[in-house]
Amino acid sequence: MKVSSKSIKMCKQITMTIPILAVVCFLKRAQADSEEITSSCYAAKLQIEDRCPSTESGWIRQAKLKQCSNIVLPCQKQLTLEYHCLQNTWQNRTISVCTLPEFLYGHKCAEFNLRGNSIQPLYETNCSQYIPPCPFRYSSLVAYKYQMCYIQKNSKKTKEESIKVDRKNDGTQKDISVDSVWSNLKYPWPLVVLVLFVSVGVGVHCVWKKICGKQQRSNHHNRLVTTAVVTENSSLTDVELNGHLV
Repeated sequence: MKVSSKSIKMCKQITMTIPILAVVCFLKRAQADSEEITSSCYAAKLQIEDRCPSTESGWIRQAKLKQCSNIVLPCQKQLTLEYHCLQNTWQNRTISVCTLPEFLYGHKCAEFNLRGNSIQPLYETNCSQYIPPCPFRYSSLVAYKYQMCYIQKNSKKTKEESIKVDRKNDGTQKDISVDSVWSNLKYPWPLVVLVLFVSVGVGVHCVWKKICGKQQRSNHHNRLVTTAVVTENSSLTDVELNGHLV
C-alpha cells in the first residue's frame, strides 16, 4: 500500500497539534478555576467565620457590618447582593458572603456552593425533622432560624486548597484554606478532557508510526527489488559480453 507524503505530513501535524491543544485547554480551565470568588457577579466578600448569627438581630447587625449594598460588581449586571452566613458543601466551614438570595425547597438546609458561587439546597439534609423544623419553602435570608443546619459534620472529609478570601472587612486578603473547588464537581472534567485529548494524540501518533513503518518497509522492499534487478541485468550483460568475446 503506497501512502502519499502529504498524508504522512498531515498525520504528523495532527499528532503534534492535539497534545498542544489539550494542554492549552487544561491551563485555561485551571486559570478560570483559580479566579478569586470576589470577582464574581454573583458573590463577593467571602469570609470564613467561626459561627453564624443565630437570631434576627444578630443577622441584621452582621449585614450592616458587611455592607453588601456598597459593593461595586465587576460586571454590567445590576444585581442586589444580600448578606448571608451559611455552611459550605461539606458542612465543615461557615462562610459569610454577599450573594443573591434564593428560595430553598423540599425541607433542605441552605449551603453556599463555592464552585457555583451561589446558594443551593444541601440535599442530604431534611430540616423538617430538626428543632425548630423548617418549612417546605423558605428564603435563604432567614436561614439563621434553623440552627441545626449549622451543625458541622465533616470536618475531616474534604480535600482543601488555598484560595484568596476577604478575611477582614477592610478589603485585605489572605490565603485561607477552604473547600477545594473540585469538591463540588461530581467528576474532575478538566482532567478527563486532558486525558481524552492525550489519548487521541497517542492514538494518532501510533497510526502515523504504523503508516510510516509500512512506507519505510515498502521503500526498503522496492530498493531490494531494484538492486536485484540491476544485479541480474548486470550479470546478463557480462555473460553476453563474454559470449561475444569468445
